[in-house]
Amino acid sequence: MRKKIIFIGIIILGGYLLFKILGIILFKTNENRPIELIEFKPTESLKVQTSKPVFYYSERELFFSKNGDLNLEKPIFKGAVGERFYDNYVFVSPNSNFIAFKSENQIIIIDNNGKEIKSIHPIQNHILDNDNAFWESEFQWSKNSENLFLMKHNELKEATLYSLSVNTKELVQMCNLKEQAVHFYISPNQKQLFYSTYDNKGDRLFKKYDLVNEKVTDTINRTKDWKLITQDSIFINFKANVKSKKLNKYIGQSKNDTLCNIYLTENGSEKLIFKVKCGFDAFKGRKLGALEHNKNIFLPNNRYFLTELYSKNKNGTIIIDTKTLEYKFYKKEVKAYFSNTRTNFDKVLFTWGEFIAD
Repeated sequence: MRKKIIFIGIIILGGYLLFKILGIILFKTNENRPIELIEFKPTESLKVQTSKPVFYYSERELFFSKNGDLNLEKPIFKGAVGERFYDNYVFVSPNSNFIAFKSENQIIIIDNNGKEIKSIHPIQNHILDNDNAFWESEFQWSKNSENLFLMKHNELKEATLYSLSVNTKELVQMCNLKEQAVHFYISPNQKQLFYSTYDNKGDRLFKKYDLVNEKVTDTINRTKDWKLITQDSIFINFKANVKSKKLNKYIGQSKNDTLCNIYLTENGSEKLIFKVKCGFDAFKGRKLGALEHNKNIFLPNNRYFLTELYSKNKNGTIIIDTKTLEYKFYKKEVKAYFSNTRTNFDKVLFTWGEFIAD
């Protein structure tokens, strides 16, 4: 028994030493290297002018800018805006006067001066929760910005639609669907509800519900290329940072450049913005660039590009003017939120029960 233990110990020790030797060889050949900015020359004079107001969020503080210029001096709200990257939980009203977001364990609605309209709870912390609670990540503003629509699931996962008036601050139950709903939209006249649900086989359905007569009136299909087949008018209130996939601009590393320099690519031509010496992650065996591509967005009018920046020299946020190629650096991480709506969805994809921006 003792010999067996010694033998096992020798094998473990041998494996450990072999692993260490291989690690030394690999890491010496491919050492971790930090990202370095080269010829990085930000300006302090850049003034941003967007086509609609922007809410900025940085370090648990929310700011409002009527013209889009980034100024982190007078917050309108202090606390968590609980979203990850730009995926969920923040919806700006069409007129930009209000913003609804998840904060900790509640949904908060405030105006652009920071005045609270309503806080709503309890909320679901996960899509699989069966609590009698409001959804934390799906809201819809009315086209006239006077009502915010929210869904609530009971213990049986049956959905109930509620409407919050920003004028009276009343939260009113609109209808009980008596079945699960996943995503939903409202018609411009607020008389129809459109929502995704499942049939008995688990297949996704998209239903039209008459809010006046409180009944389902139609099931809407889509084409093979994921376009919705309907003549109905549907008001789409996208999450506040849905990115357009067909924008003819791109900021990032060039496909023709083995380095990590940052370029503006527009209509097929490239312009260098600043140079970057690639970093390297030896453990993952890949090079590292300076921009965080899950945390960037073109601001309204698509002239200015906001992105988070990581490097040995500087960490924070930059805003790039795609017309002049000037850029301004901020030491803090900043996210931007703004109204993103439409009623014309001819070119919008409808997939997995929701509209996806083109």
